[in-house]
Amino acid sequence: MKIFLINKKNKKGNVFSMWWFVMAVLVAAVIYIMVNMFFQSPIDIRDLEVNSLINHVADCIYYAGQFNNNINFVPKNSLEKQDSTLENNPVSNNLKIDKEFLIKNCNLNLYDENYPKENQYFIQVNIYELKTVSNSLDYEDNLLVSYIAGNEILKDYCDLQLQKNFYPSANALEEVKYEDNIYKTLPFCKNKKFYASTRQIMSDNSRNEYIVEIIGGIKKLNENVKI
Repeated sequence: MKIFLINKKNKKGNVFSMWWFVMAVLVAAVIYIMVNMFFQSPIDIRDLEVNSLINHVADCIYYAGQFNNNINFVPKNSLEKQDSTLENNPVSNNLKIDKEFLIKNCNLNLYDENYPKENQYFIQVNIYELKTVSNSLDYEDNLLVSYIAGNEILKDYCDLQLQKNFYPSANALEEVKYEDNIYKTLPFCKNKKFYASTRQIMSDNSRNEYIVEIIGGIKKLNENVKI
């Protein structure tokens, strides 16, 4: 009788041990598959990077209700007045893009040691004068200032993507499917626009009003995209 009970307990113990062994193998297999999938499919964080870059430049251009003191609304070769304040400078039609302002005045370091031969970042700032025309706001034809820094080759990609709403946000990568996922092998671009005004009130109780547009682009395909 005692021998029978012992054998019965041993059988239950063997079944119990085998069940735990199978469960352990399944859990280990699931963990292995998940880890393998994670490392084979890099996470695209360029959306976060370009947001950080744009926000940094935005604070440099306009902060606490004031424009950066070094901003000049007239190109260097068009200055006719000693006074270079925003309110007193006329708008020039001979606008030239300033490629030094952002690096010098916004504490930008766009160099990446992982890409010593090609700059992976692009940033552009456009400042427009905001005018009311026929009870509607118009600014696109009133460009006053344009600054660029980084890899200018990315500008063409950004112009194309933003014009066609190619992928304005990270969510669009899931919503829009292109053949062979070609869109993933292109630089990631994003833009931001915000309203700005000068604190000084004019003689007619109005303020000078502006639209600031910032366009940022990041390439960095090796870390973020599986090609």
